[in-house]
Amino acid sequence: RQRGPIAGALLLLAYGALVVFRNLAYFRYRAGDRLRDAGFEAFAEFTPAELRYADTPIHLTYALDGAVFLGAVIGPSGVARLRGLVRLPARADGAPEHHPHLVTILRRMLCVYALGHTLRGFTYLSTTLPGSADHCLPGAALDPPRTLLECFYRVSSVNGNCGDLIFS
Repeated sequence: RQRGPIAGALLLLAYGALVVFRNLAYFRYRAGDRLRDAGFEAFAEFTPAELRYADTPIHLTYALDGAVFLGAVIGPSGVARLRGLVRLPARADGAPEHHPHLVTILRRMLCVYALGHTLRGFTYLSTTLPGSADHCLPGAALDPPRTLLECFYRVSSVNGNCGDLIFS
């Protein structure tokens, strides 16, 4: 019963939020004059050496998503073995404690996280702002998806996209 919602949430996160929504926003993006941005005024742009590590949080998210997906795939017997590793001891009177199952907690967390990213996608798809990053300014070498179809299969770096700017 848990596999469908978990697989759906992971698909929505890994494919919808990180590929389709961002590419659709970049497809709509048009370079314009830089808006004032307190973040860019306070912090310098990444150097080429630092840029190598900029995608690390996304890679960690992929690893977490993969671990949750593995838990969904191994099924109830595998989950029961994993649950035994995190089970709290019984109460003093010997009756077992009733705690939410680990997979149920992860399913709920993933479903809310996927819903949040879907709503987030709708906000930056409906509001296109000119980018304040150097690679998003007029005259920069922009490489947005050229067709609507390309938005559904193109995977790019987090730092190579100028469409998802509202929450940056």
